Amino acid sequence: MLKYIVVIRENLKNIVDSDVYTRLKPILAQVSKPLVIAGSGPSLQRINYRRLPENFLTFRINNFFLEDKYYLGKDIDLCFQSMPREEAIYTLANTITEYDYNLKSDLIFTLDRVTERFPNRSLFPRVEIEKILSLDSKMYSYILEIFYYQHKHVTSGILSLLGAIALGFKDIYMIGVDFYSDKEKRYAYKIGENYRKSVEAQDLQPGYSEQFHSREIDLKGLDVALSYQDVKVQSICDDAFINQFISLAPEVRQDQFKVEKKSDDTIKDYILLKSKKQNFFERSGITQELKSLKNTQLVKFLWSFFIKPIFIIPITIIIKFIKGLFAK
Repeated sequence: MLKYIVVIRENLKNIVDSDVYTRLKPILAQVSKPLVIAGSGPSLQRINYRRLPENFLTFRINNFFLEDKYYLGKDIDLCFQSMPREEAIYTLANTITEYDYNLKSDLIFTLDRVTERFPNRSLFPRVEIEKILSLDSKMYSYILEIFYYQHKHVTSGILSLLGAIALGFKDIYMIGVDFYSDKEKRYAYKIGENYRKSVEAQDLQPGYSEQFHSREIDLKGLDVALSYQDVKVQSICDDAFINQFISLAPEVRQDQFKVEKKSDDTIKDYILLKSKKQNFFERSGITQELKSLKNTQLVKFLWSFFIKPIFIIPITIIIKFIKGLFAK
């Protein structure tokens, strides 16, 4: 593994900016430590703290700042933000400036689609996780198939796991990566009104957003992660769905891990951008109603059997016909 890490480090120098690599070096220097990867799934609320390793690093994902307690403490060593939402980035920035959490690095792991939305690197230092995964042929083959051929997305928990392995971590603990198995709720945190206004209807319901993700895709990614023989991936929740695929970590902690409840004035909901003006439809709530209506069975039926065959398909055929005439 040591030889593998050296190769990764040398290759990283060639694909990221020098300032990004400088920010990565303190992380690379600590890959021998246990790493806890924490998603936002409901199992985050059911950590068995006796299974939590000593002297661990944390890798927090997306909307961790919405939790009602500091389930893994305030210190965050690595942070992954895969959502190209202005509200998500803005709220994340506020968790730093208001000292809600202690982010030990200002380097954020992201995706290409986030970079496309937030191009200013000096204000938002980051490294795209696809770049890190591209350094390993097995991981690169996997994300190439899913992202570019299937046009789907790997969920953030699996991407974080693969990214951590690519960086050289080999003692990894998982929590809150539940493959959307809970039938009652989607996340460990309470959904606030600002969050509700900012996301799509599919982001509020239990289960996968099948348009973008699937359990099959994630389990295939987990298989890739588990194929590295010198990497150990364990669970720290006694009844998590992921326990079907990875082993439970042993109960080794001697001291009691203190979980601090967040105070009322800390961030537990998206912070909306003050400069963002709402139009009439957003102010009146019509936008959210339209989003909900779009996903109803009636609208899907009307689109499939009336609107599309009567209007869309004939218009498409006519356009093609006209183009064909001009081509001649």
